[in-house]
Amino acid sequence: MNFIDKIFFYGSLKSDGPFYSMYAKNVLFKNRAYTYGRMAMYKGTFPALLEDKDSVVYGELVTIFNVRDVLLVLDNVEKYLDRVSKTLWVLPSNGDDSVNQEPKEVTAWVYIYKGDMSYISYLDMQEWNNKQLKL
Repeated sequence: MNFIDKIFFYGSLKSDGPFYSMYAKNVLFKNRAYTYGRMAMYKGTFPALLEDKDSVVYGELVTIFNVRDVLLVLDNVEKYLDRVSKTLWVLPSNGDDSVNQEPKEVTAWVYIYKGDMSYISYLDMQEWNNKQLKL
């Protein structure tokens, strides 16, 4: 693992979420991105990503410095999820030169739920909105 690395956030850890402050000081860049998967709720409380090759989930690809320390904190918070290295696609920025650009393929850390499915309720959405999170 490098000192600088990438993590994909799709739920309450996104920059508009309540837990962004846990790692915000370590953020170098943020880009809109997507990966294959399905949105779900864990115990009716927190968003979770499930493996699913037939749908996509949008979120933020965040480039982090001091990533080891950040992952130690996040691993402790995301105990019910497994951290895996996964392929993502970064969407072009909204600048004029992005009109003809294709999404760029990258690999990043992603937290995925692989546990007991009785704790899961499926969501009919491709992108989590933190305004709906009730803590």
